[in-house]
Amino acid sequence: MMYYYDCPVCGQKVSKALNACPNCGCPTSDMMQKEESQQVAAPQQAVSSRPNPVYTPKKKSKAPIIAVIAVLLVAVGVAAYFLFIKKDDSKKDGKATDQVVEQNTQASEQASGDVIKEFKENYSSTVSKMCSGALQAEEFGHFYYNVWYNSIYKEESEETDKYTKDENGEFYDDFNDALNQIYADEDCYQKMKAIGDNQVEVQDLMKKLINPPEECKESYEAIKEMYDHYIEFTNLVTHPEGHSLQTYLEDFNDTDTATANSLDKVELYID
Repeated sequence: MMYYYDCPVCGQKVSKALNACPNCGCPTSDMMQKEESQQVAAPQQAVSSRPNPVYTPKKKSKAPIIAVIAVLLVAVGVAAYFLFIKKDDSKKDGKATDQVVEQNTQASEQASGDVIKEFKENYSSTVSKMCSGALQAEEFGHFYYNVWYNSIYKEESEETDKYTKDENGEFYDDFNDALNQIYADEDCYQKMKAIGDNQVEVQDLMKKLINPPEECKESYEAIKEMYDHYIEFTNLVTHPEGHSLQTYLEDFNDTDTATANSLDKVELYID
């Protein structure tokens, strides 16, 4: 009688005392069925009169079982070790991720704060520059109106006589001659040029306020309204063509007042 099976899967001899092949895991029950089927299929042999030898069964060896258990324990230990390492790395990665998120959040808040700060600084500069230009326009507009009025109504004034009277001290018959004296005067030319230069500077500053931060959109709408009135006012003063004395005065007062009112709104957003 044989005490080993030939494993049909890997070909290794497997003790019948085992439940499975230690090499590939094939169940010994499958091996037993295969052996019995082979015995049934084999041709019947003659029964010998010689008594069958009596074999003393060998003591079942526990070595294969111990070896399998040892392998399993080692495998479990290795798996547990790597699982612990992976878990520990996961904690480290989690902490590192939290730190990165926090740093990114702080950086984002800092960047947002810097953008708002820069916007407010440009905002204040733009308002200041517009106020300066509006005051220049207001002063020159009043002067221009006085020359025009005094030339028509023959009113004398130390401020306007230079422009309303000819070299003989007589008032011009045509007020346009008086107005032309304004454009020919170097001092008046420099004042009008200063107003035009101020417009250019304000336009450049307004470009810096485009696409304001979410927190500053209302303040941008306020300064945009002031800018529109400011441009209308300064254009009227430097280019009064097409107006009569009366319409010039009406438009001058309207745009001057609108600019001043819009300034009151803008000042609410200046720290």
